[in-house]
Amino acid sequence: MKVFPWKEFLSILANGFLVSLLSPLLWIIAGLIGWRYYRLAQDRNNLTGYEGWYTWRSVLIRVSYGIIGGWIGSMLMAFLGLSINGLGISNLWITAIFLMMLHPRFVCFAYGGALIILSSLIFGWPHVNGPTLLALIGSLHLVESVLIGLAGQNGALPIWIRHKESKEWVLGYRMEHFWPLPLLLLGTEVTEKISSATVGMPDWWPLFPLQEVPFDGQGWTYVLVPVVAALGYANVAISSSPKSKSRHSGAGLFIYSLILLVLAWLSVHFLWVLPIGALFSALGHEGLIQLENRFEWQGKPMIREGENTFQVVLIEEDSLAEELGMEPGDQLVSLGDYAINSTEDLKEALFWSPKEFVLKWLRQGKMREGRGVFSEPGAQRRLGVLPLSEDLAIPYASTEGISLGSRLWNRIVKK
Repeated sequence: MKVFPWKEFLSILANGFLVSLLSPLLWIIAGLIGWRYYRLAQDRNNLTGYEGWYTWRSVLIRVSYGIIGGWIGSMLMAFLGLSINGLGISNLWITAIFLMMLHPRFVCFAYGGALIILSSLIFGWPHVNGPTLLALIGSLHLVESVLIGLAGQNGALPIWIRHKESKEWVLGYRMEHFWPLPLLLLGTEVTEKISSATVGMPDWWPLFPLQEVPFDGQGWTYVLVPVVAALGYANVAISSSPKSKSRHSGAGLFIYSLILLVLAWLSVHFLWVLPIGALFSALGHEGLIQLENRFEWQGKPMIREGENTFQVVLIEEDSLAEELGMEPGDQLVSLGDYAINSTEDLKEALFWSPKEFVLKWLRQGKMREGRGVFSEPGAQRRLGVLPLSEDLAIPYASTEGISLGSRLWNRIVKK
């Protein structure tokens, strides 16, 4: 049995991936994402009153994460042998755009891909390689789960949301992220003679073979095709911190992706598994979303409007508070020997506390503490927290997604 040529495989993949980073489309998408982060940074700056380098730093971090995700996805899909031949990408996009008219979250390929595979099985149209399409959806979601787990909580913005059960206003955190994703996908060419520049692969590869059969004397040669994509993540944390929420979301999506990949591989060998995989693609994804929403709404909100507690709404990145492990929703208790119950208490504690200090705070009723050192004199000290106060202009928002079709209808009715 031939051993998988890891050295040659990674060398070719790395060279192709470096070339894909020069794609103008990648940096156009990065620019569009940068504009969106500029708007989000403006919202954050208006809320905090702090003008900083948050925008460009955020863009660079997201682009870097996107490149890492693109490399992971390229390695995974190349190892599995996923070819773009027979995937029906144009049909997938058309279906996704149509479903987006019903609800924004249905733009996800998990729904459109399921419909296309079921339509192909039932009506014979469109002709697609169902197992490979399922594996592509699973691979993209696996990359997304890693990115969510790594950076889903960064830049979360507080919003007031009306609770579905109690109808009271509670504080939530809007998490919104976009990552440009440079990918290398496999394309195929029919060849009669094997070139010396090609790399021989073991007999078991690809794990997801093509459905077409070449003529006698011919064979398939796989080539790397650079593709630029983008991944997005949007969620709201109400009863859990943004960090906890994003990690649970990432873990759930990771498990979903692995199950989908296993079902995709089984459907290569057992056709009856394919409709099960297609149904799981859509229903499993929707069930994951509904389960997360149920957990958030049934849990105890971190902050209710009108509560007389000195809770932290935002933590500045690379601040002392972040280094000590504080999270949004924590309640400040004391800094050194000074109790903290108001903004004035915090200012006084920052000014008079010794250089080395102990910070105490409550998280879900449990006392926590951290030791730190101020590097600035008293008047210039910053802990890096934004506490809840009456002067804080936190926006009010709805958690319901508005479909594109509804927006168009509303405009027509208004006119």
